[in-house]
Amino acid sequence: MVLSPLFFVFLLANLLLAVFAGKNIILTKLFYLADLILFITLIVDISITRSHRLITITRQCSSRFSFNHKNKVTIKVNNLNNFAVKLKIKDNYPLGMVADSSMKIVDVLPLSQFQYDYYLTPKLRTRYNFKSISYRYKSRYGLFFKTINLTCENEIMSLFDKASLDNILLKLTKSSALGELKQNQLGISTNFSSLKEYTQGDSINYIDWKATARKDKPIVRTYTKENEQNLLILVDASRLMMSHLNDLTKFDYALNAAFSLALTALNNNDNVGFGVLSHKPLLFLKPKRGNAQLKTIMESCVDIKAQNFEADYINSFLYFTKAVKERSLIVLLTDVTDEISSSSLIKALSLINTKHLSFCATLYDQNLVNLAKSNMNKLENSHDQITQLFKRATSINVLSDRQMALSKLKMAKCMVLDTTIDNFSTEVINNYIKIKLRHSL
Repeated sequence: MVLSPLFFVFLLANLLLAVFAGKNIILTKLFYLADLILFITLIVDISITRSHRLITITRQCSSRFSFNHKNKVTIKVNNLNNFAVKLKIKDNYPLGMVADSSMKIVDVLPLSQFQYDYYLTPKLRTRYNFKSISYRYKSRYGLFFKTINLTCENEIMSLFDKASLDNILLKLTKSSALGELKQNQLGISTNFSSLKEYTQGDSINYIDWKATARKDKPIVRTYTKENEQNLLILVDASRLMMSHLNDLTKFDYALNAAFSLALTALNNNDNVGFGVLSHKPLLFLKPKRGNAQLKTIMESCVDIKAQNFEADYINSFLYFTKAVKERSLIVLLTDVTDEISSSSLIKALSLINTKHLSFCATLYDQNLVNLAKSNMNKLENSHDQITQLFKRATSINVLSDRQMALSKLKMAKCMVLDTTIDNFSTEVINNYIKIKLRHSL
């Protein structure tokens, strides 16, 4: 029970009466009488206020929220009392979310239902637990409010950027390049898989004469269909990916791009595997096809965050490639800073390029580019010019170091994409389609 503002107004009036009473006996008696009347009225109000026991309030929402976007939550009120109720309802949503308005005053008629919607925006990619819904109603005389807490538990997962995935789906339906890719799959595939000893029924057109001469027995080449190719998506969750660009970390942007690429590849009938690495492998999912694989990927990432460790690329890559036997396109979503810190990444890519095809996608901060190109002539204050000059020189140095590291990656026979966060998902998908069209795998 919470006393209402009306009660405190009467109480304050009585206190003012006591102040003015002084030594006046009549006013003092009036003060005591007014206090007595107020507390008797409060007791009567408590006794005659009808209990709102026959009220149920439920919450309805998806078990999977779109990360960093608005998600609808529906509150349903069922009044089984034979009288109308006026309630102030508050949904106790979890920390880490932003609500447009979770509190609402509603009037519910007797034996009827009422519902309203509000929207929540998760700011973290994690699991959330809703615990309860509170509602409050005013007493008969308006001297207090009675508050009721109803247990209403829901567990939801903030998984992905739904708007980005919807946008990718729309682009997929209109993509001429993807249409060309599907047309290519209708023809005869020429994707080499492995060598094997000739058995009855094998086509003599596939005999590898050099291997046959070495082994002194017939050896044939085996091929896989285009839609049987493997894609392994790896996301870097090391210290480099903890920094923020706008509202999200680089790791979040990389995950959004990874989900978009997985969606595209699965729609293209590729076998899609997924991994997250830091100082050790944090997650690995074997390559599979089908829409269920995308759901598995997104749900497996919900509890993974970027960690304050240096990435161990060599051991992590060895772990992933040992688990994936078939030749695959390995896409790494990461960032680079300089040639020295990227040396282990370059060594790791050199190791896997003997069997697999590697593609490294990095994302950079557009603000650094803007600082490097900034015009100091517009600054009148000399102190501002010195500060800006320092920032510009630092930005140029950082960008130069990044370019050196990216050049080393290209020298390691790794395909490289370096782009901004705004174009990251789209450019990763475009490069994947180009690789497929060139039959590079």
